[in-house]
Amino acid sequence: MNYLLDTNACIALINGTPPSVRAKFQKATDKGAKVFVSSIAAFELWYGVAKSSRQDFNRKRLEAFFAGPLHPLPFGMRTLKSPDRFELNSKPSESLSVLMMC
Repeated sequence: MNYLLDTNACIALINGTPPSVRAKFQKATDKGAKVFVSSIAAFELWYGVAKSSRQDFNRKRLEAFFAGPLHPLPFGMRTLKSPDRFELNSKPSESLSVLMMC
């Protein structure tokens, strides 16, 4: 079985809370499941890093997360890691509209 994580599931895995999410993720990957992250969820995560007051800390955590057994769905990781190409002063929904037009 394959899984597609949304942004909230990714954040739960990164933060380790609730522990049940990590346990389900581990169980699924141990059974050989492929776990995917959509380009939209990845963009939201990188957008959060860009807006964070602890950018270095959160960038390292997110890089470690994506280095795990995840499969990003196509859009290009270089673009996703550069949310500054989009208007960061806008509301996230407006930035996502720009992303979807690309």
